Amino acid sequence: MISKLKVFILCIVAISTICSCVKKTYDNGDDEIYPGFVAFDYTGNIISGYLSIFKNLYGFNEYISQTTIEKRDSVDLIYFSDIKITHEENSDIWVLKYLNPNGYNFMSIKTYGKNINDDNAKWTISFYGRDYYYKPIKDPEFDLEKIGEMHWRIKEHVNNNYDFNYSSEWDIKLNSAEDKATLEGSGSLLSIQSPKLKLDYIITEPINTLYKNSKFSVTSGAIKIHATDVDKDITEETIAEIISDYDIRIKYKNNVESFRYSFLW
Repeated sequence: MISKLKVFILCIVAISTICSCVKKTYDNGDDEIYPGFVAFDYTGNIISGYLSIFKNLYGFNEYISQTTIEKRDSVDLIYFSDIKITHEENSDIWVLKYLNPNGYNFMSIKTYGKNINDDNAKWTISFYGRDYYYKPIKDPEFDLEKIGEMHWRIKEHVNNNYDFNYSSEWDIKLNSAEDKATLEGSGSLLSIQSPKLKLDYIITEPINTLYKNSKFSVTSGAIKIHATDVDKDITEETIAEIISDYDIRIKYKNNVESFRYSFLW
């Protein structure tokens, strides 16, 4: 028997199919596990966006840490094949221009004259793009602050995409000796259009990433998601376990199934 929340989520899917950015290899709406996969997929898209941001910030920090033009050029080749870095002399603002933009055109980083590894370092990050009418837009900025040894935090960041208004906060820990990083955090999404779907998520096992052979990959982690039909106050839980860079396991009600899925592209 199809649950009311399943019908509700399928309505949300129908509304947002045209503009959503989905990397799934699964599209069988008749399966009992499908609402769980959709809840994860919307959440995964948000997390994926932040992972891409962190990847670029990691590379940018390596870039500005170099002491010669030659060394910076080497870092540029490794991390920024599709990004051009610009900087005005005597300014603490750097601009990363996306050469093949997929939404954003620029990422601006205000360093306040500090390397992100410095004690009490804080960077302010902003994104600039264009809307459907090609008018310039700026997303709400957020601060990346160092709170401990190889440990940074993003306090509540409120933003939106085509489908959802969302807020999130993150802790990032880095093991530079092994080029590994972990991501912990939580957040919520509320659909912009009706019917209203709210997704509350928390990373219950840190998302682990690895940089190897000039490629970032996601190796493990787990996410708990509560999907709520706001109007009817019905909530269901989904657990997503990251098995490898391209595999996840979804647990929804009494159903468990594995899927192909990639967080980074």
